[in-house]
Amino acid sequence: MSIQHWNGNPRNVHAKNKPMEFAKGVCNGVQPLRIECTHRSNWGIQFRVSIGIKTLSANETQWLARNDGLTLDEFAFWFLKDQDVFNGRIIHFTDTRY
Repeated sequence: MSIQHWNGNPRNVHAKNKPMEFAKGVCNGVQPLRIECTHRSNWGIQFRVSIGIKTLSANETQWLARNDGLTLDEFAFWFLKDQDVFNGRIIHFTDTRY
């Protein structure tokens, strides 16, 4: 399966900032992903990440967030802002697996 990577929304060609396709990729794998909130406080969200049946270590979780272009705090907020559990899939365009 191929995917086009865009900066901006390709469906909105009349936008002030013109959308631009900057890369094409080919999906070469998918892994199930589960992110669970374990604690919320004024200082942030504590969470655990599972891929398939494997629970990631703290270092692996940081690596995953960094590969997604996010800090750990941004990662937690993005996926757990309005919910305590996120179930989804990681789509791979490289040979990296978690």
